[in-house]
Amino acid sequence: MWVIAGTKLRRIDPHDLHTRARSTEIGGDPHGMWVAPPCVYVATTMPEGFVAFDTTNGKRIGAYPVGGAGEVVAGAGSLWLTGNLRQPPAILRLDPDSPDEKADETRLSVRPANDALAVSLDGVWTADGTDTVVRVDPSGRHDPESVKVAGQPWAVAVSDSPKLIWVAQRKSDTVTQIAP
Repeated sequence: MWVIAGTKLRRIDPHDLHTRARSTEIGGDPHGMWVAPPCVYVATTMPEGFVAFDTTNGKRIGAYPVGGAGEVVAGAGSLWLTGNLRQPPAILRLDPDSPDEKADETRLSVRPANDALAVSLDGVWTADGTDTVVRVDPSGRHDPESVKVAGQPWAVAVSDSPKLIWVAQRKSDTVTQIAP
């Protein structure tokens, strides 16, 4: 099990909760993490992108400044990041096997909340923390679609059975479901 502790990445044994590998400095302000062996991907502000670590030993593989410093998730064959520092904001798509290549970018009319990113085969979902949830087509063939919601949406999650999008709302302290 991998965790972010402050600015360090740690591998924890789930049986006794002790650190089993050396702690590795991430750099910057880490925001999100995704584990997809053989790598652990961490979104961070230094570089403005993400850092990849080897799951076998926790060693840093590389840093990739793609202009995103929000959340990171994997799905639909790609690695996805919120590009909060870009103008205009964007969702970034990377090939996890070739992170050095330039990221594909889908520009958004809203700035994603840091922790608001989820992916399914049907879409990449984010929320702006104000009143909008956005679906990005993973194939890139369609423009982003917006759905208005109340209560400051700040986090999103997906379920495949049944296909639903779950939106946590900070102001109203509720969770709303969207059927895509």
